[in-house]
Amino acid sequence: MDGDPGRKLDLPDFELVKELGRGAMGIVLLANQRELGRPVAIKLLTLRDARGLLVERFRREARLYARLSHPNLVRIYSAEPTADPPYIV
Repeated sequence: MDGDPGRKLDLPDFELVKELGRGAMGIVLLANQRELGRPVAIKLLTLRDARGLLVERFRREARLYARLSHPNLVRIYSAEPTADPPYIV
């Protein structure tokens, strides 16, 4: 994953596998959660100026998805909107 923003992410509990998608604000990576042996998606906010309203929007997104429950939606396991870079697992 050379040249990938996810490569710089310090998440020792996860093994980054590959990029799943990319958009205007971020990137989604496939990862394996080592301790529990399950695949997860990690969404990273990749804009350089990830502060203020943008971080608050990212935080609201995580809270909204954490409240939803449906077989066709992913479950939120963790959110770190103040990390560098901000991410949602």
